Amino acid sequence: MIQMAFDEAWAYRYYDGDNTEGAGPTWEGLMVEDTIPEDWRMFTRNLTEDFAAGWNLTGLAFTPWDGNGGYYDHIVLSTTEEEGQTAVAPSGKTAATWGDIKR
Repeated sequence: MIQMAFDEAWAYRYYDGDNTEGAGPTWEGLMVEDTIPEDWRMFTRNLTEDFAAGWNLTGLAFTPWDGNGGYYDHIVLSTTEEEGQTAVAPSGKTAATWGDIKR
């Protein structure tokens, strides 16, 4: 699950799979796929169409509720789909793990 906050409230979410399984809470959100992908996938979403117009992103959280973690290659926030597809060139990516970043 990816959670997005506006005005310090965690209100918007995308998720894959069933978010009612396990001991975690059921959070309202937009299901992108009904199963958790086993291979890399690319998703392009329009936050204004999916949620609301005119909100300011104030937080972003990657939230695996099953305890198994999650993997993300990159996330691009852009104002147009064309901009999003060219915003990150592979040569400009930095490979790091959360353990490296928090040191």
